[in-house]
Amino acid sequence: GVLVAWIALPGWPRPLAVATTHLNARRAAGVDTARADAAFAWQWAAVRRFLAERLAPHEAAILAGDVNIGGAFARAAAARRSGPALPAGRDAVAEALAADAVPASQRAEADTLAQVQTDRQFYRPGTDLPLLAAGLHIPFPETGPGPALSDHPGFVIRYTLGDAPAQRPTPR
Repeated sequence: GVLVAWIALPGWPRPLAVATTHLNARRAAGVDTARADAAFAWQWAAVRRFLAERLAPHEAAILAGDVNIGGAFARAAAARRSGPALPAGRDAVAEALAADAVPASQRAEADTLAQVQTDRQFYRPGTDLPLLAAGLHIPFPETGPGPALSDHPGFVIRYTLGDAPAQRPTPR
């Protein structure tokens, strides 16, 4: 499934669409790999269609979720064939790494996030909402003191917006 919420941002004329999904895992699905990968390809394409049908092409959006591509070549190939799950979306993890917007102490784990491709955040700026992925932070790393809180690290993408448009007086 896919959940989309439209979030009103004070001072901006249009809301930000925020979507999430959780696609099937490979081994945890309990079926043979070929069947799990076929289901993944169908799900990826369904998420893409769902978002393309509900989000206007000029609308700012974020898609965050457990997409479970992992290191599976078949899944990565299926995602490339269908196109980005968020049409015209950009990979926030890859952009944060390319911009060197990751704390130095978390760079190695962020590189692993980018390679493994389990949890992802995709985004796209909108015509009236200049959204930009400006940083990545891993508050719950896999490596650290105490037991891990999940089977993969949680991460936060910090987004910025350009200047809010000038406010027009409300007609009386």
